[in-house]
Amino acid sequence: MLIDVLGARTVPLISPEYNDRRMNERHRGRTEGDCNAIAGAEGKCDAYALLSVAVSLDGCIGLPGYRPLTISSEEDRVAIERLRSFSDAILIGAGTARSDDPRLGIRSAARRTGRVLSDMSAEPARVVITASGDLSTDLRMFRMDGARTMILTSDDRIRSWGGDLPAHVELISVEPLTVAACLRRLSEMGMRRVMIEGGARISGDVLRSGCAEVLRISVSPMIVGSQEAPRIHGGLPWSSPERIAYSLHEVEALGDTAVLHWIRNGLPHPSAVFQPRSDAQWLAEAIELSKRCTISAGAFSVGAIIVSASGQVLSESYSREISPSSHAEEGAIARARAGGHIIAGATLYSSLEPCSVRLSGRKPCVNHIREAGITRVVFAASEPASFVQCDGKRLLEAAGIEVMVIERLAFAVAEVNAHVWPHR
Repeated sequence: MLIDVLGARTVPLISPEYNDRRMNERHRGRTEGDCNAIAGAEGKCDAYALLSVAVSLDGCIGLPGYRPLTISSEEDRVAIERLRSFSDAILIGAGTARSDDPRLGIRSAARRTGRVLSDMSAEPARVVITASGDLSTDLRMFRMDGARTMILTSDDRIRSWGGDLPAHVELISVEPLTVAACLRRLSEMGMRRVMIEGGARISGDVLRSGCAEVLRISVSPMIVGSQEAPRIHGGLPWSSPERIAYSLHEVEALGDTAVLHWIRNGLPHPSAVFQPRSDAQWLAEAIELSKRCTISAGAFSVGAIIVSASGQVLSESYSREISPSSHAEEGAIARARAGGHIIAGATLYSSLEPCSVRLSGRKPCVNHIREAGITRVVFAASEPASFVQCDGKRLLEAAGIEVMVIERLAFAVAEVNAHVWPHR
């Protein structure tokens, strides 16, 4: 499924009734409760980290000399951006910064807007760890000032720092300079969900310390074939072969890449944390899903996601996915039923207002929603009268279903449907 991110397949005014914070608190409360239950003597779970790393079949993460190598499939790279959008910070090592020069940003305007509507920054903080301080100010993550950018290093390195940094880049001392200590420092700064995009050294540190709750390892059908190529353990010495304290949770196929999800022993389901935190973020993901639709000159492209009251994704679909005439909402409902899920009481997120009439004469999505027992519907844009006159919102409300319209995301729906959207 699209939104269950650790088990995945791969501006007008906001409406008055919209209350993003309410949904935010509903999901956040469950997450913190789950974390606190396993926090042990500390009694509080301040941070939750996910290590994401891509490796070849022979365990390499790059070419000799730490030269960059594209390992993951395009589908896997899309999933990585989705995970980034749910994170407070993205943490990398200096080696990755130098070799890959990543931007560490979110390209999707809908996702950025969803974060802002969730009282978050438009993009997660960009964080790099360096012991040497050997970082060029020409790196892309330093040239783009749209997000908070930090360099974590030692006191000595800060005192001897030689180059000028852009004004928006912060130098922050961490002692000792380990991944675990850096995560604690980020937690103190209010960054509770940290995605670690691992290079060799930082991945080895995470594996040795067990400081990430989730390991997301992407394995692609590629052989590097060099003893000098960097590997996931980062060259750190291990006294003897040992099994690390993680359990395999799920394996998924994203293009030709197999993604293995490992959870640190004793933790709850990881998607309770790395998932959307509000109605706005769920809706942004439905909009992203609509981009997968086959373009039709006679129909809109729509994405729909059904989420239970506890925050579990029950199903998803998009227009014309199941058949040439299928609608996103009816497809998501049919898929949830086929999976044996209880839909009653769930929320349906649809990029576009559910239809009340169809040119084909088939049952409109409003009827499917009522019959399924869905109690909340959230959408971004009212359906234009390009094909029929839609009265979905009124009919849903008349049936006692709560309807929420997040109009500040309507621009993204119009962009996806530019081929049929009326000119303004």
